[in-house]
Amino acid sequence: MSLSPQMDILYLQSVGHVLGIFTRNSEPAQMETDSSAFVGAGLNVRGLIPDGNLVIPPALIGVFRANRVWDQLLNPLSLCVSSPPALPSLMSFPGTKPSVQVAADVLKITLATAAVAQILVLALDTAGGTPAQFSTKCAGSSPIVEVTMTGLVPADTYYAFVFVETHPMALHKFVAT
Repeated sequence: MSLSPQMDILYLQSVGHVLGIFTRNSEPAQMETDSSAFVGAGLNVRGLIPDGNLVIPPALIGVFRANRVWDQLLNPLSLCVSSPPALPSLMSFPGTKPSVQVAADVLKITLATAAVAQILVLALDTAGGTPAQFSTKCAGSSPIVEVTMTGLVPADTYYAFVFVETHPMALHKFVAT
């Protein structure tokens, strides 16, 4: 039995970061519209941090079908979705990885140049659990965006996964205050 000439893509809906790509022996006639059909209670993304995994809730994940491209199947985390949700396609990140600093639970994100972009921050306690979510938008007037992270447990160590539309993911480990 041969594989379908198509592939299905799971991505962060708000920022377009690809989380996973898979193929099937045959595609169903009707494409699933809810990512929970594939990820259940959450998509377990491995290999981003040395001491755990990031589980992304299905409500943040979109799914679409595209023509199979083997190179894209091999490294999905290096890709983003252009023009979601209407007629999406895959592309390499055109932007560079942002720099990230944390002081007093304020995450400072610096882009190489000012850009209009959606931003999603997932703060994962190294003790485990569901990541805290923080969303904002870079207005394009400044390359610097600050995100106040409320509700974190003081003195706990966190990973901040910083997803900026059209930019590779940045990761920053910090201790909450």
